[in-house]
Amino acid sequence: MEVKTKQKQKSLMIISRSFPPFVVGSSILMSNLFDSYEGEAKALACWQYQTKIDSGFTTPCETFYLKMPNAFLQRVFDRFQHKLMFINRLFIRKHLKKHRPDLVFFVYPNAPFLVAAYQVCRSMRIPYVLQMHDLWEENYSIEHPRGALARKWEAQIYKNALRRFSMTKIQQAHYKNKYNLPIDILPHTIRPERIESGLADWKHRQKLGQSSKNYTVVYTGNISSAMNLDAIRQLVLAVDLLPPEVKVKMFVNFNEEQCRNLGVYHELIEYDWLPISKVQEEMREADVLFLPLSFKNAAMDEVKTVYATKTLDYLVSGTPILVFSPSDSFHSISAKEKGWGFVVTKDSPKALADGINRLRNETDLGDSLVSAAFEEAESRNAIKYAGQINQLVNTI
Repeated sequence: MEVKTKQKQKSLMIISRSFPPFVVGSSILMSNLFDSYEGEAKALACWQYQTKIDSGFTTPCETFYLKMPNAFLQRVFDRFQHKLMFINRLFIRKHLKKHRPDLVFFVYPNAPFLVAAYQVCRSMRIPYVLQMHDLWEENYSIEHPRGALARKWEAQIYKNALRRFSMTKIQQAHYKNKYNLPIDILPHTIRPERIESGLADWKHRQKLGQSSKNYTVVYTGNISSAMNLDAIRQLVLAVDLLPPEVKVKMFVNFNEEQCRNLGVYHELIEYDWLPISKVQEEMREADVLFLPLSFKNAAMDEVKTVYATKTLDYLVSGTPILVFSPSDSFHSISAKEKGWGFVVTKDSPKALADGINRLRNETDLGDSLVSAAFEEAESRNAIKYAGQINQLVNTI
C-alpha cells in the first residue's frame, strides 16, 4: 500500500520595524492583514520604547523583537540607525538562519531596517516581496541620511523583488513610471469581523435614531507636518465658524502643550489619547469623522499617493466621513468616485465649516456616505488578500 507523505507547509517571515503592540500605522496594517493569514508565519520587528502600547493590540503571529536594553539606548540607536545597520543585519540574519522561511515579506517605511533585511536576504538567497506603505526617495532631501539610502538601494530592492506591492492605484502608477516594472496592488485591509460588527451596529443605531443635542466632529491619529498639519489647523480655525452645539474632539498622540506649539489648539476642542477599542467607540458615537491631508508645505507626492491608516476604522464606524484634501489626492479621487466620503477640496476654514454644516443638515447624505463606506470596506476584506499572500508563499 502506497503511503503519501504529508508535504511540509511553506513558511513566511514578515519583516516590519513596526508591529503590534505598538500603535502606529504600519503595525495596524500588518495586524489587519496577517490576522486573517492561515499559513505559517513569523515576524521580526523593533521594540519601540517611545511609542504608545495598547495591551489589547496583540500580534497576529509569533514575533521576535530587536530590543535595546533601555529607552536611552533606543533613542541613540534610532537617531543613528542608518550608521548602525549592522545591528539590524545581525538580528535579521540570526532569525532567518534559525527559522529558514521560504519567503520574506518586506515592509517600508523604515529605510535602515528595510535595507538590512534586503542585504541579508540577498546574501542568503531567500526570495522576498516588497510592500510600500509610503513613498521613499521622494520623501527625503538629498542631505537626509534616509534619502541617501533611497538613492543607493531603492532601485535594487525593487528590481530584485519577486513581487512588488503598492497601496493605491496612484502609488502603483508612480512606481511603474519610475522603474518600468510590474507593480501589484495590495491595499490597506480590514478584518471581516470589523466589517460585520460595524454594519450591524450602524443598522441598530439607525433604528434608535439620534438622541444627542450636540453634533460631534472627531479626528483620530497622528499630526504630521509632512502629511496633515496645515489641514488640521484649518479645522481649528473652522471651530469659530461653527454653531455652538457642534463639538470637536481630537484623539492624538500629543498633549495640550504640544498641540499649542503646533498651532492646533483651541479651548473649545477636547483633546485625548485612548486605546484603540475606546477610540473606535468614539468614532461610532461621533456625527462626522474628519479625514485631512495637507494642501501645502508638505510631501505632496506622498499626499497624492497615500491612503491614511485611520481610514480603515472610519469606513466601518457607521459615521459619515468628511475628506479634506487636495483634488488630485487618492483620498479625494476615491471618495468622490465611490461615494464613501464627503469631499472638500477648497483649502479654507469656511469651506470646511460649510461641509460640516451640510452633513449636519442633510441626514440622507450621511446615510448614503456610510452605506458606500461599508461597500468600500468589503472590497478591502483581509481574508481575500491574506489568501493571496498564502497562495504566493505556496508557489515558491
